[in-house]
Amino acid sequence: MFHKRKGLSRVLIEIALIVIALAAVGVVYQIFSSSSSGMSSNLRASVDGYLTTSQLVLNVDNIGSVPISSVSVSLSSGTVSGSPASVSISPGQQASVTFGVPSVTQGSTYKVYVTISGSGQSAEYVLTMTAQ
Repeated sequence: MFHKRKGLSRVLIEIALIVIALAAVGVVYQIFSSSSSGMSSNLRASVDGYLTTSQLVLNVDNIGSVPISSVSVSLSSGTVSGSPASVSISPGQQASVTFGVPSVTQGSTYKVYVTISGSGQSAEYVLTMTAQ
């Protein structure tokens, strides 16, 4: 008449499936969080400055967590002398870096491409400046 079922009850099976699903979500989260943290950059700066007909002066404020060791610059119009410049800007510190700029016309607007480097990382910034 009545058959006795052997095996796990339905409640135990559902609990086991929930535990397995949570473990899988945890593993996937670990994989993605470790790979994305390796891609994030701790090298960040606030960069501004001014451009004259003979020089480019950049104010570099290190707002990241690693030291900045070099600053490279190029202009939309051509070359910049003194680039890359070796610097030592610790986190929380700032420094001014000066570059020579030949062939810049007063009143003209230029794109300034700035690359900062440090601790095996680099970050790029683009500024638009009008020569004074």
